[in-house]
Amino acid sequence: MVDNLKQEINKIINDIDDVEVLSHINEKIKLIIYDQIKRSQIKNKNTKFVEQQKEVLKKILEIIGINDECKKFYAYNICNDDIKSKIFNLINDVKLFYKTTNWSVFKMSEESDRYHLSLIRSVLKHHKIDYTCATCRIRDKNNNSIYTTVYNLDI
Repeated sequence: MVDNLKQEINKIINDIDDVEVLSHINEKIKLIIYDQIKRSQIKNKNTKFVEQQKEVLKKILEIIGINDECKKFYAYNICNDDIKSKIFNLINDVKLFYKTTNWSVFKMSEESDRYHLSLIRSVLKHHKIDYTCATCRIRDKNNNSIYTTVYNLDI
């Protein structure tokens, strides 16, 4: 890529006769090429923290109860304070190991009712784990009927 850039720039330079303009252009070219080389050497979070990201995903799946036998979870079941606090404890790891600048979960208030659910969905999306969701009716501990969302993961 840098070699192609150099060739294109050399073609343009050959057409210029003014010495001052040429020296100015040469300095600019050096800066551009240096910048391109530096950018190609920078590792982003997606390549730098692969193992740490897998570990965070493993923790999240463990918290919400996903394993080899069970590939689904209910939004109602993960809305208890214990699971919410475990998910909130992973926020710093997620911010450290993932590129989260465009994640909508970090643009919303942490006091939101479904903040932890948005975080889970964002991590699943990052790892390209597809899921389907549907509304269903379940029974709570008091045998009351409750409408909730079930998430079926395609792992």
